[in-house]
Amino acid sequence: VEGTPLKIPVAHKPTATLRDKKLPTAVATKPYTIKLDTVNLKPEDVKAEIIDQSGVPLPVTIKQNPDGSMDLTFVPKDQGKVKAVILADGKPVEGTPVTLDVLPKPSAKLHGTPAKTATATKPHEILLDTVNLKPEDLKVEVTDELGSPVGPVKVTQNPDGTFSVGFTPTKPGVINAKIIADGVPVEGTPLKIAVAPKPSAAVSSQHLPNAIAQKPYAIKLDVVNLKPEDLLVRAIDESGVPVPMTVKDNHDGTFDVCFVPEKPGKLKVGAFIDNAPIDGMPLLLEVEPKPTAKYAGPRVFEAQAKKPSSIPLSVVNLKPEQLKVNLVDDKTGEKTPVNVVDNHDGTFSVNFLPTKPGDLTCEVIADGDVAQGCPIKVHVANPATAAYAGPKTITGEAKKPVFIPINLSGVDPDNINLDFGPGVDKLPFRVRDNGDGTGDLVFIPDKAGKINLTGDVDGTPIVGFPLVLDILPEPYARVIGGPLRHTKVGDPVIIQLETQNVHPNDLDVKVQSVGQSPRPKITVSPKDPKILEVAITPELDNPMVINIFLKGNPIEGAPLKCDVDKKTLWGAGLHGLLDELGSENQYFTLVPVSDMSELAINKPVVFAAVPDPNSHVSAQSVSFKAIVTGSDGSTCPALVRDTGNQNFEIRFVPLKKIKYNVDVQLYDKSIKESPTSIDITAVGNAAPTQSSDRDMKISVSIDKTGAVAKQPFKFQIVYANVDNPNLLVVQVFDPQNASVPVQSTPRPHEKETDVLLIPTTHGTHKVKLFYDGAPVSGGNITFEVNPEPTSKVIGPAQRDDGVLGQEYVVKVAAINAPLQQYKAAIKGPAGAVVCSFNLDPNGNDIGITTKFNPQIGSVNPNGSSNGIYDFKFTPKQVGEHVMLFFFGGSPLAGSPISIQVSASPNQSVTFGTSQLVNRATALGSAPQASPRPLNVSGGPQSLTNSNGPQVIGGPQFISPHPGPQVIGGGPQVIGGGPQVIGGGPQVIGGGPQVIGRGPQ
Repeated sequence: VEGTPLKIPVAHKPTATLRDKKLPTAVATKPYTIKLDTVNLKPEDVKAEIIDQSGVPLPVTIKQNPDGSMDLTFVPKDQGKVKAVILADGKPVEGTPVTLDVLPKPSAKLHGTPAKTATATKPHEILLDTVNLKPEDLKVEVTDELGSPVGPVKVTQNPDGTFSVGFTPTKPGVINAKIIADGVPVEGTPLKIAVAPKPSAAVSSQHLPNAIAQKPYAIKLDVVNLKPEDLLVRAIDESGVPVPMTVKDNHDGTFDVCFVPEKPGKLKVGAFIDNAPIDGMPLLLEVEPKPTAKYAGPRVFEAQAKKPSSIPLSVVNLKPEQLKVNLVDDKTGEKTPVNVVDNHDGTFSVNFLPTKPGDLTCEVIADGDVAQGCPIKVHVANPATAAYAGPKTITGEAKKPVFIPINLSGVDPDNINLDFGPGVDKLPFRVRDNGDGTGDLVFIPDKAGKINLTGDVDGTPIVGFPLVLDILPEPYARVIGGPLRHTKVGDPVIIQLETQNVHPNDLDVKVQSVGQSPRPKITVSPKDPKILEVAITPELDNPMVINIFLKGNPIEGAPLKCDVDKKTLWGAGLHGLLDELGSENQYFTLVPVSDMSELAINKPVVFAAVPDPNSHVSAQSVSFKAIVTGSDGSTCPALVRDTGNQNFEIRFVPLKKIKYNVDVQLYDKSIKESPTSIDITAVGNAAPTQSSDRDMKISVSIDKTGAVAKQPFKFQIVYANVDNPNLLVVQVFDPQNASVPVQSTPRPHEKETDVLLIPTTHGTHKVKLFYDGAPVSGGNITFEVNPEPTSKVIGPAQRDDGVLGQEYVVKVAAINAPLQQYKAAIKGPAGAVVCSFNLDPNGNDIGITTKFNPQIGSVNPNGSSNGIYDFKFTPKQVGEHVMLFFFGGSPLAGSPISIQVSASPNQSVTFGTSQLVNRATALGSAPQASPRPLNVSGGPQSLTNSNGPQVIGGPQFISPHPGPQVIGGGPQVIGGGPQVIGGGPQVIGGGPQVIGRGPQ
C-alpha cells in the first residue's frame, strides 16, 4: 500500500517508580516531597492520594522536573501517620501504597526560667528546648542599650536535644536577646538581661599589720561581683609549707581571707581570679612570734609598804591590755590594784603600791596563757621613814656643802625628794648613809639667800621638816689695781682687796723674795665692810712675789710683783721724775680772757690755761680736755688750741641762757682755778647781711688724710665777695651720719674762716656748707679721719739680755702716736735716773728737768705717726735697769720693763728691727722678718702671743709666729677694718696681730 511500509517508533512502556525505596520521615506542617522517576508519563497521567490518620485526604501537587522525574508534594498537618496511594497510567506505582511517619511540628522554647543577669567579660548562655530543629533553624540577635550587636553569638546543639545560645558581654549595662525558631519568635523573647560589672577584688589596705604566730589573721578584700568560690587563695611560709586559708563573705562588698600562721617568719600570700592575681597580691607578710610574758626575777620579790614597787616582765608581742594581773594578799585575799606599763624596750612593769607589810601572790596571764615564772611570791616589808631632829633654822654658805643630819629607817637614798622652796631652783643633792640608821643630806647652795627646805620619802614627809636655811654669800676677794707694784725698803706696799663675806683671818698672804730675811711684816685689816687692806713692809730691796689665798685658792688678781728700791735713792731720782710727769696740772692756771660782763648766747667765750713762771712743762693741746656742762645737764663742745709759749686757749659758744660749769683738765686732772662757773644772761647779735650771692665764692681748704680721731683738727673756709662771714655755717658728719661739734672763727681780713673740731671716731667724714641758711654750691666734701693714737711697749716685762757697753733697743709700737707725746726714763741699778727722754717731733730729747743726763740714750730720729719707735740706750753699769714710758701723760701699756745687764761680752739682742713704718712708704713694702716674738706684758693694752686676730691700722701684721697674735688684749681693730696706710698688706714677722685697748 502506498505509504507503506510505515516506520512507527515505539516508546517505552509508561512506567513510574519511587526514587527512594525507603522514604524519610515527614514533619508536621513541613512540606514533604515524594520523588518519582517516570517514563512516558505526564503529570496528568499520575494520580496520588495522601490520607492522614484521621482519614482526611491532604492536598498534593505534582510537578514534572526537566529530567522527567516528578515531585509529589504535600504538607502533613499533624503528628502521626499518612498513607500515600500513587497511580501511574491507572496502575499502582511499585512500592505503593506506602505509610509514612509524621513527626511533630518544629518548635523551640526557653528552657526553664532564663537568667535575667549576666556578668561582663563572662560567657553567658540561654538554654532552649527544641523539637525537630537544627541549629541553623534558629536566628539569634543580641544587642546592647545603643542597639549595637553583642557577639559573636554561637548556637550549639547539646546531647540532650537542647540548644545553647552563647555569647560574652563586654561591659556592664542591659542587653536584648531576640530568638526566632523556624521563622517564629521563641515565646518569652526578646529577653532583657542586666549585665553586672566584671568580677574584681583588691586588698583593702596598703599597710597591713604584722601577723602573730598561732593567732587568727584576716586580710580584708574589697570585691565587686565576686563569689567566694570564684576566688583562689594560697599562702606559703618560708619553708614552703602551705597554710590553710578560708574566704569569708562579709556581705558588705568585702571578703576576709582568713588563716592562722603557725610560726614566725615571712609568709607569702596570693589571691587570684581566673588565674590572674588581684590588686595588691601577692604580698609578703611578716609573722611575729607568739605573744609571751616571762618573770625572771628572784623567787621572792621584795617590796616596801607605802613605797611604789615594780615587777619587771620580759614580753614578746604583747600589749598591756593583753596582760591580766592579779595581786592578792595571801591571808585576807584582798586585791592590790596594779598598773601595767609598757617600757617600749621589750619589758613591762607591773606597778603597785602596797599599803601594809605582808605576803602577796602575783598571777600573770599573758594572752590567755600563764606567764613563765608565775605565780610570783611578793614580800612587803615595813615602810621607810626619815626624821630630822635638829634646830629649825641653820646657817650655810654659798658654793659650800651643807650637811643636814637625819635618821633613816629602811630608806633607799634614791627615794628621798627635796624641795628648796619658792624662787630657788632644784639643787643636786646626795644622801650619805652612815650605816647605823643615820645619814646626812648634802647639797651645795649656788647663791646666798633663804631656803625653805621640805622633803619626803616616797611621798611620806620627812619628820622635822620644813627647815629654814640662811645661806650666806660665797667668800670672794679680788685685788684692786694692777699686778705690778713699787715700794722701798721700810715703806709698806698697800694692796686693797674687794671682798664679800671674808674676814682677815680667812686670808693667807705668802711673799716670795730672794734672800728675804727677815720675813716682811704683813698685816690685813678692814678699811670698810667690803674692802680689806694688805700691808707688806719689806726689809730688803729684793723684788717680791706676793700671793694671796682664800680658802686655799689664789684670789683674783694674784699673784702680784713688787719692786723694792733702796730706801735712800728712790726719792732722789725716780720719784722726782714720776711726780713731775704726773702732776703737770698743778703748773697751769685757768684764766678768763673774755669780758665776763658781756657774755651772751652765740658769742664765743674764751679762757686760757697759763703755765706758772719758770715751770718746765711738756703738755700739748691734745693733753687738755675742756668739759662745759649746762645747769640743765646739757653739754657744750669746747676746743683747746696751742697759742704758743705753752699757753693754751679754751673756746666755746654758749647756746642757752643758763649757768655753765667750765672744767679744764690736764691728764684727767683739773688745773688750778678749775672748775669755774659762768652765767649767760644776754643774747648776742649778728651783723646783717647786704651782699648778694651773685658773685660770692666759697670753697674749703682741708687736708683730706691728716685728721686723727680724738685729736683737734683744723681746716679753712676760703671765700670772696662775702659781706657777712658770720652767716657762713659749717656742719660735719661722722661715718654714722651723726653731727660732730665744730667751732668756726672768722678771719675777715684774710678772707678765711678757721673750723676746729675733735672727731670722735675714724672713717669718712662729710662737710656741708650753708650761707644764710642756704646750701653752698660745691660745699659738700669728704675727708678721712685716722684711728686715735695707740701705743704699746713690744716685748716682755722681764728681760735678761742687756750687755754692758752695748746699745740696747726697746721697741714701741705706735698708731697715729706723735713722737713728741712720749716721755721715758731709765733707772739704773743704784736707783739713779741715768737717762730720760722728752721728745720733739724730730726725736730730740728736750729734757724734762735739768737733773738728768740723756747723753747715754737716744731715740730713732726718723719718727713717724705710725709704726715702731726705737728707744736706745747704752748701759754703763751691771745690774737691773728699769725703763718707764709715758704717752700723753699716762703710763704706756707694757711699761715698766726690767732689763738685767750682764758683764759678759754676748752679742746684743734687739726686739724686732729698727724699722719705722711710715704711712707713705713702709706699709706697702715686702714682708720683713722679726728675730724674736712679741710677748704679753702690762695692763689692758698688752702685746701678747695669744690667739686673737690683730690689725695695726688695717691689714698689717707684726709677729714671727704662724698663729694669730693680739697687741692690746683685743679683740680690737684700730683703723676700722681692712685699711691700708701707704700701700698693700705687709707682714712684719708674720701672723695677724691687734694693737688696742678693747672693742673699738
